[in-house]
Amino acid sequence: MEFPRLSTQRRALLAQAADKYSEALEGSVAAEYLAGRGIPLEVAQGFQLGYVDEPMEGHDWFKGRLAIPYLTPSGVSLIRFRSLEPDPKRKYDQEKGMRTPLFNVRDLHKSDPWVVVCEGELDTVVMSGIVGVPAVGIPGVDHWNTNKLVWARLLQDYSAVYICLDPDDAGQKIVGDIQRLVENPVIINLPADVNDTVLTEGVDFILSKMGLD
Repeated sequence: MEFPRLSTQRRALLAQAADKYSEALEGSVAAEYLAGRGIPLEVAQGFQLGYVDEPMEGHDWFKGRLAIPYLTPSGVSLIRFRSLEPDPKRKYDQEKGMRTPLFNVRDLHKSDPWVVVCEGELDTVVMSGIVGVPAVGIPGVDHWNTNKLVWARLLQDYSAVYICLDPDDAGQKIVGDIQRLVENPVIINLPADVNDTVLTEGVDFILSKMGLD
């Protein structure tokens, strides 16, 4: 599968949007939402999470949402927007025509001999930013099915690829694929998703399950 490169102009616009929304995070309802999930402001800022208070051109539909930029060593490749409403019709959204890559690929450039595969951006933020283990995030089952051969190649040559997906049907459908496609897979069965498990059981519980305590 071939992915078109983002133009210099497009990268600049994404970076500008990410900066603007990140600056609006502190004191916003998005910051309150993240704090309620156990994600402090300093961790959120490390991933440049933001709040769409004043939408940039073309982003009116995303007003009031949490902005989640996909950061890479070369800049921002995408911004996804999460609704903060209790039962939204569409929880996640993004600009039309934008491909959805693996989340937090910056961690693939760390020197650690292992990496964790999570489901969803915020679980990845918790695993990487709070638990302290390099992690990437699959932004949904459909995206995995479309991109799995490309993404699996990024996960080779690790001494362990920990698989920490949601314990529901959707998450478990991906587990077998990852286990089959990567070297040295280690399935970690948690009682809930990563975020909820850290909230209820703590960081040490996660590290113990992974054998990294």
